[in-house]
Amino acid sequence: MKNLVILIMVMATSLPIYSQQLNTDVADSLFKNKNWNAAVLAYEKITKANPRPRTGLTFNRLGTSYYYTGRYREAIRPYSRAIEISGNPNVMYSLACVYNKVSQRDSCYYWLMEAANKGFLQYQQLSVDGDLKDLHGSPAFESALQKVKYNALPCLRQPEYRQFDFWLGVWTVYDTRTNKLAGTSEIKNILGECVILENWQPVAGAAGKSFNIYNHNEKKWRQTYVDEHGVFSEYYNGEYRNGVMQFQLKKNDASDTVRRMSFFKISDAEVKQVGEASTDHGKTWLTEFALTYTK
Repeated sequence: MKNLVILIMVMATSLPIYSQQLNTDVADSLFKNKNWNAAVLAYEKITKANPRPRTGLTFNRLGTSYYYTGRYREAIRPYSRAIEISGNPNVMYSLACVYNKVSQRDSCYYWLMEAANKGFLQYQQLSVDGDLKDLHGSPAFESALQKVKYNALPCLRQPEYRQFDFWLGVWTVYDTRTNKLAGTSEIKNILGECVILENWQPVAGAAGKSFNIYNHNEKKWRQTYVDEHGVFSEYYNGEYRNGVMQFQLKKNDASDTVRRMSFFKISDAEVKQVGEASTDHGKTWLTEFALTYTK
């Protein structure tokens, strides 16, 4: 009898949990199948039964279900509750959208900037979202857009990553000493503008590419150059000073020769690249090559 009483007590306490989980499964299934009206009813029951969940997911989905049924004002309450629980910037963005839908611009701008300040990353979505299209060009929207862009592309806002941007462009390259055509090079930003990619096409010899990046931990620039013959060079300890970016070549042998490579910004339309070698520990330098880039 004692065991039976314990079993009944366990079942009594387990059934509400099981029932709640079952209801959540049903609601989630309705949500995933975009049965929005039914999802509204299901999530309303769940959020009333459990108004203090550990995450804001059920309230967020209730708000989204209201949104897709066109009941924008009713979406405000569950979105706001989801933010209170979890502080999710994606939900803040959704709340900003519904506030704009109901023509509450001040609240829309507030939550848009809150989302940006809390790390909202969806720059492309914000750029084209039809819910916010009428805000384009307004100072508040453009400020939030710029903040989200920096969230998505963090290298843009760190000035060190922009030090080598003077090399960007499509260039005709000449041998500085003979003024003969050496090749062409296209230099562009890739990977969220964190990496500068060189595409070198010489008049003679092997085509190559270099990957240049500022190493935030070292506070130095690095370059890795590879060509179509499988040859590669690694440059490190790069520093930008007074319009000059200078690297050291990583040694692959035991010789005393050290090499460096420097890029000089002459103007927006001209850059010079010089490779030098020293056999006396940097006391004197011999120019091994010199190139002039012109746009």
